Amino acid sequence: MQDPRWGESRTFRHLSRRCQQRGVRKVELQILMDWADRVVAVGGRRVAITLTDKAAAEAAAALRAEGVAAGLIDRARKRALVVNGDGDTITVVIPCGRRGRHYRRDARRRRRRARR
Repeated sequence: MQDPRWGESRTFRHLSRRCQQRGVRKVELQILMDWADRVVAVGGRRVAITLTDKAAAEAAAALRAEGVAAGLIDRARKRALVVNGDGDTITVVIPCGRRGRHYRRDARRRRRRARR
């Protein structure tokens, strides 16, 4: 089943390749698109969207009735979608470690602190 928001555009092909390279399942991607509630500016009119613990708990409660495993929701919580200013999803990343903080915190706030 294909989501109507996903056209066969260049950005969709790019996103699907990145998902395949990073081992992100379509179910995890759909959970992120439907339930993500944290939006972080990452620069260049792009934002990263992720699941917070609260949203993951709400998603788990709602999706358990549909037969979605809790492990998939936990995996989706550890991913981030990068969306451009037009609303097209560009890529999916697995933010971990020091470099991953860029996708979890506001980049503008961090730059201001560094300049002081």
